[in-house]
Amino acid sequence: MKKIIFGVIMAFVIYMIIDVIIDRFKKDILFKGERVELVGIKNNDTVNKRDIILKGEVFPNNAELEINNEKVIVRNGQFNYPFQIFSGDNHFYIKINDGGNVSNQTMVLVGKLFGNDLLSEKKYYSNLDKTKKIESEKEEREKQIAEKGKEKEDRKWKMSKAYSIFKKHPNWSREECEAIAKGHYWIGMSYEMLKVSFGRKPSRINPSNYGTGVNYQYCFENITPSCFYDNNGDGIIDAYN
Repeated sequence: MKKIIFGVIMAFVIYMIIDVIIDRFKKDILFKGERVELVGIKNNDTVNKRDIILKGEVFPNNAELEINNEKVIVRNGQFNYPFQIFSGDNHFYIKINDGGNVSNQTMVLVGKLFGNDLLSEKKYYSNLDKTKKIESEKEEREKQIAEKGKEKEDRKWKMSKAYSIFKKHPNWSREECEAIAKGHYWIGMSYEMLKVSFGRKPSRINPSNYGTGVNYQYCFENITPSCFYDNNGDGIIDAYN
């Protein structure tokens, strides 16, 4: 009788060992590829707790794991991922990266909270609404300050010499008008800009032709540099000295 009982126990143990070996064989051989297998929970399960820990195994066990774009620490293929459940559908986007071979999984847990967990969720949303309100009011204040600053800047601009120039020459940019108002000059400005910048016409205009078209030299007395050059007659200053 004892031999029979012992034989039954041994047969059961051998069966369990073989079952584990077959299960591992299925995971590692038959179902190759990057994946995550969760422990104690499955897709579309209903969860009644606010704070949970997703536990599972990553295949291969040296792959990198992300859940909801957050890196998760994996040790010997095992991982724990703490998460706060909310009422309704909670989506999990799982990414497994095995040296550049990337696989993706998705799962949903349905939150159905009661008691303190439900109160905790409501408190969270209440605090979130307060934070959003504070941020919205801050953005509105900053917007009003920026608008007032712009209005002040616009008033200053419309009272400036540069704006007077801009009204007479609307095809010139604001930056060009501001530079001209300060008496600045540069290669690439037009002859008309040069006159406005210096507030007068040149003292001398010397045209010349070397067989390639008319060139112009514009010279001003008591100014350094005193002469500006249009080397191809297009009305643009190409050089000065």
